[in-house]
Amino acid sequence: MTAALICGLDMPERADRSFAVTQRYRAVSMQLAAHLDGHYVELHILTDQGGSIAIACPRNSIFALQRHIEQIGRQCPEIAGWNRTI
Repeated sequence: MTAALICGLDMPERADRSFAVTQRYRAVSMQLAAHLDGHYVELHILTDQGGSIAIACPRNSIFALQRHIEQIGRQCPEIAGWNRTI
């Protein structure tokens, strides 16, 4: 059995919906793109299969992601020791 720690990033307007993973991708490259006029940030992900995914984060919600990355880093410090080779 694999241990997992999941930190939620629920948006208040979506808090009543359950979350189920239907597809899993392996990211090989990621970048953030700020759309200043539209007031949102996109996370662009390139997968190992050559696909690309864009996830739009409305308003300043991207900072919730930052807080959750910091949280999981504190709760699972061994992650920092994992190397980049998959």
